[in-house]
Amino acid sequence: MDFLFNARRFTLQRFESLCIKSSSHPCLVYREQLLFVCSRNQWRSSTAAALFKDNDLYAARSAGTSDSARIKITAGLINWADRLFVMEKRHLAIIHRKYGKEIEGKSIVVLNITDDYQYMDSELIEILKSRLSEHLKFGESE
Repeated sequence: MDFLFNARRFTLQRFESLCIKSSSHPCLVYREQLLFVCSRNQWRSSTAAALFKDNDLYAARSAGTSDSARIKITAGLINWADRLFVMEKRHLAIIHRKYGKEIEGKSIVVLNITDDYQYMDSELIEILKSRLSEHLKFGESE
């Protein structure tokens, strides 16, 4: 069985994988899909995505713009995402150049976080939470 949801086609199984059931919301609730992007997808974007693991409101993935990225950004990942968060302006420029058509109408936020941190660095987490709190809700299942 297929559903039309937000101008996207989902199978029932795919739809349920993007939704959660909770005691406070017994029906299925759509989780907004977030894509975090840095250069190599090793530290910043991976840390950001990890902050939303098992979150009731958001499903998060991460990718990198570099050819040496652990997970390279693709049109498919961009299409999957409802919102994109990039660490630096240069990441936005690369995405715009390579995927201009795919990002049309997408919300993209530049977080202005330099590549000075290791994965799950406490200072990086603090900066991410501060910058992301302007755009996302924390506390549901962080």
